[in-house]
Order: sequence, then C-alpha cells, then structure tokens
Amino acid sequence: VLHGGSLAALIAVFHTELKRFWHVVRAPKKADTKDKNILYWILFATIPTLVFGYFGSDSLEIFRTPNGVAGGLLFCALLFLAAERFPKKKSDATTKRSAALSALFQIIALLPGVSRSGIVTAAGMLSGTSRKEATRFAFLLGIPVITAAFSYSLLQILLGEVLFSLDVLRIGIGFIASAVSGFFM
Repeated sequence: VLHGGSLAALIAVFHTELKRFWHVVRAPKKADTKDKNILYWILFATIPTLVFGYFGSDSLEIFRTPNGVAGGLLFCALLFLAAERFPKKKSDATTKRSAALSALFQIIALLPGVSRSGIVTAAGMLSGTSRKEATRFAFLLGIPVITAAFSYSLLQILLGEVLFSLDVLRIGIGFIASAVSGFFM
C-alpha cells in the first residue's frame, strides 16, 4: 500500500515526463533525443535492480536488524557527505556513467535502512551530474522499480502467500500518507 502511495505521487509529479516517454515508445523516430536517452538510461539502470531484487532479496534479510538498518543509514549519510564535499564538474544531463552507477547503487538500496532515492541521487552527483538532474533521474528511476515492488506485493496477496488484513481505514491512511509525503518530497 505504501509503495502504491509513493507510485501515485511519482506519477502525479512526473506526468509530463511520462507522457513524453510514452511518445518515445509510440513514435521513436519523432521523439526528442533527450527523452529517448533518459528513457534508455532508466531501462538500463532498472533491469539489474529488478533481477537482483527478485532473485537475491532473500539473502538481504540477514541485514533486517537494528544494527543492519543503522549501518544502512550511516552508509547513506557518508555517501551524501562525499557527494557534497567532493563535487566534480556538474552536468545537467544523465550520462551512461551516471546511469551505471545509479544502477549499482539502486541495488545497494535494497538493503534495509538505505534510501533508494537518496542513494541514487548521491550516485548521480558523484558521477558528475548536477544535484537537480541527479534527483530528477533518481525519482524517475523509482517509477519502474516501485511499480514492480507494488505489483509483486499485490500478486503475493492475491495468491495468498502474504496475509493481508483488509482494514480499509488503515490501508487508506497509509496510502494517503505515503502519497502526500511522496508528492511533497
């Protein structure tokens, strides 16, 4: 439910970009080159995360402890510190290098306590992308990953693999809280 709220917020914020990406898919020859590149980098950086998330996420459960979460938070803090303290010449375009580093760090974000959007933003900044573009790319990159996580969770519920309480009030509050906080991030 929380993934669904986050996804709704991302779609609301990036609806213009998503329309342009749909145009790339429908009419690639007529589409803007920058939109084609960003869509390509999003796909390039998403596939490894989906593969590792599906096949390797169970191996990360050993980190789902207070110390594991604290370690993830500390790692994120140190990474942000490095991204802020050691700036390179910043570009307003996502590059192959930035997308590759984002893909790697997005896999690391599967660890408990690690912020996916935060770590991907820091990866972009470390690879020479401006903070604004790195943040934009990190959130756009979240759309397919969050969609996959949300869809997988729904499938597990429908197949009865995960017990789910149908407490509509709590579900609604969780969805709305996730969507509103995601929208204003």
